[in-house]
Amino acid sequence: MKVNVSKLSSDIKRLSSFINEYEKAFLNIYNNFKEVSTYWKDPRTDNYMLKINEELQALNITSEELTKLKDVYNYLLDKYSKIGKKIEYNKNSVNSTIKKLDNCIFDLKQALNKYNSLDTGVFPQFNGVIYSHIRTINYNLDSISSIKMTFEKNVAYINEIEENIKKMISKIDIRFVKEGDIGEFI
Repeated sequence: MKVNVSKLSSDIKRLSSFINEYEKAFLNIYNNFKEVSTYWKDPRTDNYMLKINEELQALNITSEELTKLKDVYNYLLDKYSKIGKKIEYNKNSVNSTIKKLDNCIFDLKQALNKYNSLDTGVFPQFNGVIYSHIRTINYNLDSISSIKMTFEKNVAYINEIEENIKKMISKIDIRFVKEGDIGEFI
């Protein structure tokens, strides 16, 4: 999975613009036909206006569904922007990444134990170097542990986002927008 938050933001703007243009264009056509129907009355125009009213109701439903889709995008933008500007996530490598971090932590603890078990009384001139190495190992151990904790937290957060997205998308009724055959009304 790759997420570019700035691209996601521009996609939301384009979707919002599309929804507005879609509604505006259809309402414009609807109002024009409604105006024409006041001047021209026959069974075909009455039937056509019934179909246009049905299409207007379908437009409202489609518009609501597109707005729900935009809400999904806004949710993604809000949640993913809290993690970073660009996110690359391979769900299949999570366990191996955690294992590698655990191995680093284990190796650092092993090295720390070896340094701590050294008899500093034998060569006191090396005590400064030994303590410097111990501080470096402790710093690296803390850093790797922090990285692991942040990684696990972000993985849990991404999994939560994905579950919520699945729920949101399952509530959207995807419809195909198609032009009707108007030949029978002409």
